[in-house]
Amino acid sequence: TQSARTEPPCGERLRGAVVVPGPGGRPVGAGRPEGRRPPALEHPPTLLKLVGREEFTPPSSFGGGACAATDDCIVIAVREVEDGPTRLSMAVTAPSGLTRLGDFRLLSEGLVGVRDLSYREHEAVGVDAGWATVTVWGNSVDQPSEVVIQVVGA
Repeated sequence: TQSARTEPPCGERLRGAVVVPGPGGRPVGAGRPEGRRPPALEHPPTLLKLVGREEFTPPSSFGGGACAATDDCIVIAVREVEDGPTRLSMAVTAPSGLTRLGDFRLLSEGLVGVRDLSYREHEAVGVDAGWATVTVWGNSVDQPSEVVIQVVGA
C-alpha cells in the first residue's frame, strides 16, 4: 500500500525560486556523502507565515509581491537571515512610517500566529473565530527588515 502524502512546508510549495551555485562556484550538493543537498534559493528569501488555523493551506505563488495569501495563510517574504534580523510585531492600530504591503481577510479558529518555515511560532494574538482583517506593513516593499502585522478580529 502507499503511504499517505503530507503537504510540504509552505516554502517548498512556492514557485519562482532560482537555484544558485554554492560557495566558490561549486555545484550545490558537492562534497556530501549522498551527493545531494537542498539548493540555495535566491528568491523568495526568508519567509514568515501568518496562519489562522492549525490545518492551513499555503499559497502556491507570490505573483511578484512581497505577500501572498490563501483564506487561512498569509506568507511574507522578508530579508535573508545573513543580512540581519527582521523585527516583527503585531498591532491593532496602523503603525506610522511604514509602507502598506497588503490587505487580507484571514479565516481564524480564534488565534492568529506568525511562524517561520520551521513552524516555530514567534507572535500570536487572540481574535474572534471567523474572518479577521489583516494589514501587513513593512519598511520596504521588497524584503523588509521590519514587519508589523495589524490584526482586527471578526
